[in-house]
Amino acid sequence: MSLTITIPDDLIEGIKKVTEEGGFENTEEFVSAAIEQKLLEIKKDKFYRLTDDIRAGLEKKGYTIKQIIDEIEKYRHEDHHRS
Repeated sequence: MSLTITIPDDLIEGIKKVTEEGGFENTEEFVSAAIEQKLLEIKKDKFYRLTDDIRAGLEKKGYTIKQIIDEIEKYRHEDHHRS
């Protein structure tokens, strides 16, 4: 699939410089790697927000962090032995 975007000149200069200095084959390789990194960062942020919400909900119900971790470990252990 192909996608065409417009990038400001100052950003293009930065991309060219990092591409040369960073050992990338070409600007496409760098831009692709940068986008992959940003997508991963967004996914991590979403995951952390979700788990923070879950943790807050469980703490509101009176669970401690230790209890939550113990339950997760117990589940992992039980699930591992079912496989």
